[in-house]
Parts: sequence; C-alpha cells; structure tokens
Amino acid sequence: LLSFEEDTCFIFSHSALKEGWDNPNIFTICTLNETTSTMKKRQEIGRGMRLCLGADGKRIYDSNINKLVVVPNESYQDYVATLQTEFNESGQTGVTPQAQNKRTTVKFKKQFATNNENFKLLWEKIKKKTKYDVQLDSDDLVGKMIANIDENLDVEKLVIKVER
Repeated sequence: LLSFEEDTCFIFSHSALKEGWDNPNIFTICTLNETTSTMKKRQEIGRGMRLCLGADGKRIYDSNINKLVVVPNESYQDYVATLQTEFNESGQTGVTPQAQNKRTTVKFKKQFATNNENFKLLWEKIKKKTKYDVQLDSDDLVGKMIANIDENLDVEKLVIKVER
C-alpha cells in the first residue's frame, strides 16, 4: 500500500477518503462511523471505484484487480444496496466477489525449482509480490546441521612454527 518495501497492507483512517486526499489503490472500505450524508458516502465509495495504479504509476485496466469490497454499517448497507441497484438498472452489472480468504498450501518441490529455467524466470518476476510462511522442525533442523558439519567441516591440523 505504501511501498513495495513496506509490509503494511491497510490503513485505519477517519478522513483519508475525504476531499483532498489522494488514495489511488483502495480495495476495501470498512465503515465504522455512522454516516448520514449521501454526498459523503458517494465520495468515499467513488474513491474506491477508481482504477488502481501499478508500480509504474499507470492505471491498471484489469477487472480481476479492480474490485471494491464494502463492509458496511447499517447506514452504508442501505446506500450501497441502492447504488448497486442503480448500476444494474443502467446496464452495469456487478461482480459477485469470490472468497478472498481461501488459503492454498503448496508443498515446495526443490528439484523442480532448482532445475527449471522457466521457474527461475517466473520467480524473478513474482518473488517481490509473494508472501510465504515457512514451518520448520527445529530439532530436526539442528540435527541435520550437526550431521552436515560433522561430514563436511574441513579443519586443517594445527601447525606450530617457531622461528628464532
């Protein structure tokens, strides 16, 4: 959200969707406040409906990326339902969101990754965008490291040289 080096992917704010703020990449609006102003709701939702910006600063025209999810309180829920109905009546059909929280576990295949040039090229392109969780068995890892050190550590014999 802030930069590719920053892990923060969300901002809590009471005014960042108001007039005067530039927030090009808004994908979820979760309303906590009670808003009665239709203009304020329209303005906030309009901020989220803008096409997002890519790393190069250009707008991205991809409907798989440009999806706005609104998690409403009661006043927003009625407004968003009416707005969606207006879109549908004008011929602009809405997109039914797919589950965003479904997780996929992938087993790492070291042979495939280390011996495949196509994989290496793909990894160079996506590695900055990829988040992964590594689970290790500490006792097993320590045991393997000790065995590796015992097998492969080459320490030269001590040589003492005395000169007069």
